[in-house]
Amino acid sequence: MIDNRVSDTEGRPPTGGPDESRAALTLSVLEEHDQPLRLADVADEVAVREADRSLDEITATDVLWVYDDLYFEHVPRLERAELVTYDQETDTVRLLDGEESASRA
Repeated sequence: MIDNRVSDTEGRPPTGGPDESRAALTLSVLEEHDQPLRLADVADEVAVREADRSLDEITATDVLWVYDDLYFEHVPRLERAELVTYDQETDTVRLLDGEESASRA
């Protein structure tokens, strides 16, 4: 289950604020795929891992909340930390390697 983040059956938003584990899951997904990914695909994978369920078992609303949380909170924070880049035009996130991070400083 998505700890206290899953909506109830009446569609109310999840409770609880964003946590660091979602950012860590985002980095893990990007590391495993080793290529830029659409943010929607990252959100799908993060939601699956948080819920420990298949994507078919997670509501579209829950995935959308993960997407919004990544878009507004975690990806910008990971960009500021120079761990990822986000391309607004293609809606893709890419993990930066150590050399790229150092050259941006």
